[in-house]
Amino acid sequence: DEYWYTGSVLLPESPLRQGDSITFLGQFNSDNAARFYIEDFPTGLGFRFNDRNYEFIGRDVLIANEHVRGVWTDILIHAIWSTVDNGLIEIHINGDLVKTLIGPNMDGATLVTFDFGIYNAFISDCECEVMPTQVAYFDEIHRGQTRQEVELQR
Repeated sequence: DEYWYTGSVLLPESPLRQGDSITFLGQFNSDNAARFYIEDFPTGLGFRFNDRNYEFIGRDVLIANEHVRGVWTDILIHAIWSTVDNGLIEIHINGDLVKTLIGPNMDGATLVTFDFGIYNAFISDCECEVMPTQVAYFDEIHRGQTRQEVELQR
């Protein structure tokens, strides 16, 4: 299936991640694994892509802190969910195509859902006595079958 997803996020001035924990701002889950995440890295905003055994397929910072902290950032994702070679994930940040991943992205899965909000993994690795309050703002979250259905009007 082919879908377009869009939304805007306003991140705080400092990264949300604490210690060696991992902070996600959105994730695409399949019926057999979480596959693709929008991640708040110490150096900026990026993605993490796993197979169903949680082995890395790809991981990268897409926009550096100086361009993403304290300002609204628009994210557009074009995905063709597939178990074969025609799979596609394109990531656009603020209107610019910044990453294209081609190939199977649904290994053994039959459906994909999208969740957004702050999600922390490996909290025991936060290197903190108490996980601090984390705040990020989200706006204009949409999913559609065409780019025109989800395109943000600015």
